[in-house]
Amino acid sequence: MDQDREERIRARAYEIWEREGRQEGSHLAHWEQAEQELRDEEAGEGQQGDDSTADAPAKSRRGSVKA
Repeated sequence: MDQDREERIRARAYEIWEREGRQEGSHLAHWEQAEQELRDEEAGEGQQGDDSTADAPAKSRRGSVKA
């Protein structure tokens, strides 16, 4: 694991620990949660660039009916 990624995980795990009331004994769970959150964020960033219509509103079927 590169140092930058490990530092980001450490910082996120610390934020989770603080948010959950600084309870001792949950460091592994906080670390795993931090890893998962960062993976999810990274996956979301990769998908945004792949689909240029991701932010486009969905087409409505109601307006397409011919009278």
